[in-house]
Amino acid sequence: DSSWSSERVYDAASMAADLKEVFLELDLYKRRCALVGAGLGAAVAADFAARFPRLVGLLALVDYDPSASSQAYCKVQGAGQVPDHRACLQLLTSPLMREQRRTPAAAEKAAGVIFRQDALLGHWTPRMDPNFHMPGPSRAALGRSLASLRCKVLYLHAFEESTVAAVEAMCGPEVAANMSVARMQKSSGFSVSDSPFEVYKVLKGALLGTRASSAVFPFSEEEEGEGEGGARSRTPESLGLKPLPQFDSLEEAFKALGPRQIPTREAIQQELDKLRAEEDGPASSEDEDGEDGRRRRTGLSFNPPEYFGMVG
Repeated sequence: DSSWSSERVYDAASMAADLKEVFLELDLYKRRCALVGAGLGAAVAADFAARFPRLVGLLALVDYDPSASSQAYCKVQGAGQVPDHRACLQLLTSPLMREQRRTPAAAEKAAGVIFRQDALLGHWTPRMDPNFHMPGPSRAALGRSLASLRCKVLYLHAFEESTVAAVEAMCGPEVAANMSVARMQKSSGFSVSDSPFEVYKVLKGALLGTRASSAVFPFSEEEEGEGEGGARSRTPESLGLKPLPQFDSLEEAFKALGPRQIPTREAIQQELDKLRAEEDGPASSEDEDGEDGRRRRTGLSFNPPEYFGMVG
């Protein structure tokens, strides 16, 4: 249940850029990962894997049909609001939903994910941004993106074989030769909600198989030939996640990149005392240890002193 885009921008490239920020924030770039996307998420995952080939070791595309209108928007957006849970189920199973129509069992599972109930008024409204529309890339652009994949690809689907053949054709012979295809037998087209255990079983088997065949799709840096540094040699700059820093002079470069002294506890206390003096506040240790003192501290002050070296 993520927040809506303030700019109302929804496309694979923009969402892949958001995903890049997640990788940076959580340091997920230290090793190759397995990236799973379902429906629209599969389009984002494929775009990300194509843009950053050294970050993804396994790409799993679930229920991804790049030519279907179901990949562009969700038809329940036009509902506005419905009075109760029963109306949610009727909407999701309505023939008017066409390719987005769900079976009664699938609708029962998905209703709480797609709709949100107003605690005060009791009616149900779609969680998705009513202005959401994700324009798909052209077939040529999509083909170039899929053909540039450099990782193992797993395609989980509940479609006709013609759709699978079209996706394989867009991937190109090199990627298609290393693509594993699994049909979700219990799915009506929404595999993650219809048959989650079936999806889990296939994904788990693919992960184990990928690690066993890491000579073809390596997960470790030694196999990639990046030297003995391993994960230490994988920096945001070397992976294309961040631009290299630019400096106007050599002095600025040394100042920014040179080693910094780790502050001692006494030095930190002196700086805190200076701040208190500037604010005309008391510098008593009793106040610092009291409730007011703890409330004024930042979150970093509760960490051990060695932690400040990493921050610096």
